[in-house]
Amino acid sequence: MIHHKTLDAAYHSEDGTKFVATITTDTIDRDGEVVIPAGMNSKEYERNPVLLYAHDPKLPIGKMETMRRGDGKIEADFRLAPRPESHEGEWLPDTVGALMKFGALRGVSIGFSALANGMRSASKADIERYGSGVKRVFSKWNLMEVSVVSVPANQEALITAVQKGVATADAIKALGIKADPPAKPSERIEGSDRNPEGSAGDTRGGIEIDEETETALQNKVDEHNEKHGEDAGKKVNLGMLKAVYRRGAGAFSTSHREGMTRNQWSMARVNAFLHLVRTGRPENPKYTSDYDLLPKGHPKRGNDGKSFSVRVSVPAVGIDDVRHAARVAMAKARGRFRF
Repeated sequence: MIHHKTLDAAYHSEDGTKFVATITTDTIDRDGEVVIPAGMNSKEYERNPVLLYAHDPKLPIGKMETMRRGDGKIEADFRLAPRPESHEGEWLPDTVGALMKFGALRGVSIGFSALANGMRSASKADIERYGSGVKRVFSKWNLMEVSVVSVPANQEALITAVQKGVATADAIKALGIKADPPAKPSERIEGSDRNPEGSAGDTRGGIEIDEETETALQNKVDEHNEKHGEDAGKKVNLGMLKAVYRRGAGAFSTSHREGMTRNQWSMARVNAFLHLVRTGRPENPKYTSDYDLLPKGHPKRGNDGKSFSVRVSVPAVGIDDVRHAARVAMAKARGRFRF
């Protein structure tokens, strides 16, 4: 049986063809498994160290050049296949390399199989060593293959990559990556005459919106609180929903699902927020940008709601790209765009 383990790769190439990746570490992965580096047998793989895309043997994109074994991790250097002079059209390794360099594609996954007596359910000693989340430990295993994969993919960076011409939307789609399309130029509205920058940063309720939308939001407040309002950690107010709505309107100016209006996109974010308040967890694990607006006492509201921060992952690109990424992240979080 072939198992998979995925980690982030660090792209560090000037010529767009090389990158280094940690292919396993002595820590728990997202599946509650530990793949012990010292237990790896890579003899078979190193005879033909092909780098694949998405674990598909029909999609070779490069090769491993060197491997470094440490006490707690294994790193490897990879080179993407160069485009043949006679090739016309999209070249998969070029697309993968461009997206990795830009920071939009960053997952590297190994395919491996357990050797005899090389897999066990977590023991008491394993739990003490690796933590309570460990379920299985692979102590002896064969490295079968290594792939670049689209999970985890940086969705904002994918959108920016298309806007900047780093990769075409068709090339990204061909990789099997699903990403909301970037907003059209006519939909990218920045600034607001009615609501100053940062007005969606709290729940005070000073945001100005049209009467119809405000009524719809108030109805949602009343309906939610009638069912859940006795719990202080679940009680919402109009200011919260107005702030979430405005952030959704700002996010629409960056990207949104095709066919949706700004109002629909914003209301969808409000509904996602209410689900988070009601259940204690988001429908989409990546939805964390409105945690600061949650009611006091809600389990997902960190630091008692007293602080707010935005983390921006910056790829190895120019300062203009860094500034652009920071502006987009802050605008999406604070609802800076006009609606």
